[in-house]
Amino acid sequence: MQYQPAPKSETSKRILNPPTIAAEALRRQFEDREFRPESEAVFASETGTWRDPSNYRAHFRQVRKIADLDWVTPKTIRKTVATTIYTADGLDNASQQLGHSEVGVTAKHYVQRLNIGPAGVVGVLDEWFQSAS
Repeated sequence: MQYQPAPKSETSKRILNPPTIAAEALRRQFEDREFRPESEAVFASETGTWRDPSNYRAHFRQVRKIADLDWVTPKTIRKTVATTIYTADGLDNASQQLGHSEVGVTAKHYVQRLNIGPAGVVGVLDEWFQSAS
């Protein structure tokens, strides 16, 4: 395993605002273990080193099986986060949360498009119908 100290791109360096439940879980993670400043790993191994990705995936599979959520993957989580933010707060914010440099990547691969017209047009259409009658 090789630690990659820098992200894939400059846009990947960002401050994220996690939901409260995630922030609390991270806080507990730091409080429940002896913090090792030499390791930046949030979920370090028992010896304080970086966890091997294959070990993480195996553990995640076990947890998903116990919870009867076999279909959940890191990608489905990212897609759900992107779609939730897109629906509530727009494509730009969804793209920023995921660290994409182009919103097109987010739109094409991560968000589930809604087949709903924009609510803001109701007033425009009402005015048009009133002026046309």
